[in-house]
Amino acid sequence: MSTISLGDICDLISVQVDPRKFADALYVGLEHVAPGRFVRVGGGIANDVQSSKFTFKRGDILYGKLRPYLDKAILADTDGVCTTELLVLRPKNGIDPRFLIGVVHCRAFISHAISGTTGVQHPRTSWHRISKFEIPDFSADDRARIADLVWIVHHALVACENAVATEIDLKCAAMRELFTRGLRGEARKETEIGLVPESWDVKPLSGYIHKPDYGFTASASSDAVGPRFLRITDIQDGDVDWDNVPYCVCDQYSIASKGLKENDIVVARIGATTGKAFLIKKCPEAIFASYLIRIKADENKLLPVFLYYYMQTDSY
Repeated sequence: MSTISLGDICDLISVQVDPRKFADALYVGLEHVAPGRFVRVGGGIANDVQSSKFTFKRGDILYGKLRPYLDKAILADTDGVCTTELLVLRPKNGIDPRFLIGVVHCRAFISHAISGTTGVQHPRTSWHRISKFEIPDFSADDRARIADLVWIVHHALVACENAVATEIDLKCAAMRELFTRGLRGEARKETEIGLVPESWDVKPLSGYIHKPDYGFTASASSDAVGPRFLRITDIQDGDVDWDNVPYCVCDQYSIASKGLKENDIVVARIGATTGKAFLIKKCPEAIFASYLIRIKADENKLLPVFLYYYMQTDSY
């Protein structure tokens, strides 16, 4: 099957406006776009924001160019204005916008966008980069059928995510009880981290872990060469599907110094998941990206899984 590029199925719309002239219009910022979601999770009012914004129409795709690994893109449900950190992509005639949103959320597209970012502190991709992403040249009927299926899956995933969020809330409540009341029902005392069982001691974590370290800066590769390259997008759900983690090319020193091991804890240090911790279980040869921090527990003093669960509590 022949291929076409993203630029063949949509146009970049860069119409900047003064939001005060659209006082009652919907405003969409990055905070209103959740990772992986096809629709917005909130919105503001144009009159409440300042500086130039992009205008968009219902049916446009609003794609987050800042930190593309966060996978932020939505299908606009109404007209409005948005932050200039969102690229406004307008489907060309005959292109179903429901299909287009599926394209920009696929894993291959995310990897393509990430591989073309510029900037260290605030990595951004660009229209020049993403417009070159290639997809099969499906017929209109096939695009419609793909869109129908993708949206069915999306709705099912949202329902599952809502159920998981409820489960996480219950889990956090249970762990809060365990880490503040213990298992013996003993009296509690007030400490700098809150109430804990009277027989417990509170000590600095620094004495129980090795020095934390930052990850490695590299470009993900689809070629099966080198170690796996763990990114925030690979651990969004709290676990890692190593078969879908890309490879990267790096030297042996980097592999030795940044190589992940079982029971390592990695913590997101930027983006929507900042501070979120993940426990590494069995893994192949792999290194981790620079926007992750690794924490290694001194297993002679502290169980890594205990530390991981503590990091899920309100105290952390």
